[in-house]
Amino acid sequence: TEGCYYPLTPASFCISDRPASDSRQAVFLKALFYKQILTLPRSRLRKRVERDVLRMQKKNATVHLLILDPSQNDAESLVSLLRNSGKATRAHRITSEEDLEEVLKTGNWDLLLARDVDDEFGADEALAMVRRMDKDIPFILLMTEESRERKVGIMKAGAQDAVPFDYSDQLVLTVNRE
Repeated sequence: TEGCYYPLTPASFCISDRPASDSRQAVFLKALFYKQILTLPRSRLRKRVERDVLRMQKKNATVHLLILDPSQNDAESLVSLLRNSGKATRAHRITSEEDLEEVLKTGNWDLLLARDVDDEFGADEALAMVRRMDKDIPFILLMTEESRERKVGIMKAGAQDAVPFDYSDQLVLTVNRE
């Protein structure tokens, strides 16, 4: 394994110039990669690695999306935006705290998009509930106006990113990354 390192993807183990054409070496490296995952403690890091492995296996699979937005039309436009970018998308619009708690208990979700509006159940409460229930769901805040302080605050609270609602191209890139 000279010239190799152990990142989070089995496809990028070797950093040498020669390709890993020997299938025994490739099998060994994949086995080593999965052994590393199994030796990680059952923590948030291990959950994230397992989630990333599953996502690598189903790259073109359907994205199961939760949307916290008071406007039905805006939620539908988000789903259309993702579908038009080539993502197969199944979405559920959240309208209350009870609704979010129920869907988090019953389903497996890939992403939560939350609109930053002043409502009785807002993005901060949704993020707190996701963290309290120990769900590893990427959380993206859709800001109504660009604010550096708000973005830093929500990311310190555990969100993966905060994107202005009107920047659809940046939103698509962020969703693809997550």
